[in-house]
Amino acid sequence: LKTTLKSIYYFSLGFGFTSIIKLAQIKKGPLLELKKIIFLKIKQYFVDNPIKLGGPNIIVQIDETKLNFNVKNHRGRNIPACWALVIVDNFFVPALRYSVIFENRSAEVLLYIINQIVIPRSVIVTDEWKSYSSLSELNIYQHQTVCHKYCFVDRNTGTHTQNVKSYNNKLKLAIKKTKGLNLEQRKVFLQEFLYREHHSNDKFTSLIKLFEF
Repeated sequence: LKTTLKSIYYFSLGFGFTSIIKLAQIKKGPLLELKKIIFLKIKQYFVDNPIKLGGPNIIVQIDETKLNFNVKNHRGRNIPACWALVIVDNFFVPALRYSVIFENRSAEVLLYIINQIVIPRSVIVTDEWKSYSSLSELNIYQHQTVCHKYCFVDRNTGTHTQNVKSYNNKLKLAIKKTKGLNLEQRKVFLQEFLYREHHSNDKFTSLIKLFEF
């Protein structure tokens, strides 16, 4: 039990697989099984507690980002890049976020994801990528844009996507530290990463509570 608790503790802090083995003195097999259980519980948590962001007149920033990992000095193999849609709501402290990997960058897919996560009457801020253009036509949200070709902060309205861009960089760095994950592993990683982000003040205790159900 002590070894399991140690493993959960280091996992909650975002330690890598090899580091957890050394620090918690746990073998590879049991740790793999524990990680599977943790992921299933995190997955069920988000089913029971779906993420909803924004609200009437609350600003949410949306952006898509490319996740990739390139090996150096030809050591290992390059993992194909993938795209993630990222949504940030800075109304809360700490900010609430959502990210998901998607393989089809069509407007239909993006709007479906946005409608699942963003509460009606929210103020959505994006860049001027064409797939976002139909947001205004839905009459569900207020849609503001900033043209990154000319500026990062609109001089007239103050509109920007700096918060979501900052989170994109944080996400990319976290992916880079894993030293390469395939597509399915990245999907798992994103949910784990989101869970830690949404429980940044009680990462360990929140994971322990998942085992109470």
